[in-house]
Amino acid sequence: MFQFNVLLPWDPKNFHKVPDYAKVQPTGPGEDDKSYFETRRAKKADEEIKHWFMNVVSSDKISLDRACLTNDQEMQSTNL
Repeated sequence: MFQFNVLLPWDPKNFHKVPDYAKVQPTGPGEDDKSYFETRRAKKADEEIKHWFMNVVSSDKISLDRACLTNDQEMQSTNL
């Protein structure tokens, strides 16, 4: 009898683990809301901006788990 190793969508092996920023301070592109633009591939980025209306070249380099600065209370929207 065959036994298949199938990963189901709810399998814990598929979950994304959020890094513990207390242990490691990330320094990658886009950290702390700093802008990022890769000049070596600027021509390719310009072509992608015309097609996707965003810089896909730089977007692919920026981590999804980057640290972002918090806004001041005055900058945050309020629900009335």
